[in-house]
Amino acid sequence: MKKACQCKHVSLIESGPFSIQSISDRNLALSKKFNDNNLVLSNVDKSDPKQQWIMCSHPDNKFIKLRNIASNRYITTATHHIWITDAQDIWKHNRTYNYLVGEEDSDEQKWYLGPNNTIKHLNDGRCISINSNNVKNQEQCNTQIGYSKCQDRCWYFELIWCLRGFGVLG
Repeated sequence: MKKACQCKHVSLIESGPFSIQSISDRNLALSKKFNDNNLVLSNVDKSDPKQQWIMCSHPDNKFIKLRNIASNRYITTATHHIWITDAQDIWKHNRTYNYLVGEEDSDEQKWYLGPNNTIKHLNDGRCISINSNNVKNQEQCNTQIGYSKCQDRCWYFELIWCLRGFGVLG
């Protein structure tokens, strides 16, 4: 399904809903944390609106926004340009948390799909990633530097076909 959702100066193309699953363990999906606006991995339940995402795409494919069905809020992170202070620990000071907020016309909510199914922040190129490479239920997800391993930062988008129009999603 495609329809327009609004951004300050342009109509975005809406598609989905999707389940966004970890490539390294497809039994875990990106989810809104219960009673919180943080992002975590949760055991896959495609009927759970906390695990359902709408992709809003710029008509010229300049960026996407990801909206959570349960909260009607968008994945957001602070823009943080990479600054390496320790070559042995390049992630130090280069991680920001992901959280869900209402739609804003800000760069903090703009993403693009990168190589190997990464979700990359538009302005600083960092990836949505599983905290500390711990691919497990209820592990927090954040945005950090992409690196050679794919297991904690690559995602599988599975379209949820049959739920819309049957009372589950409206």
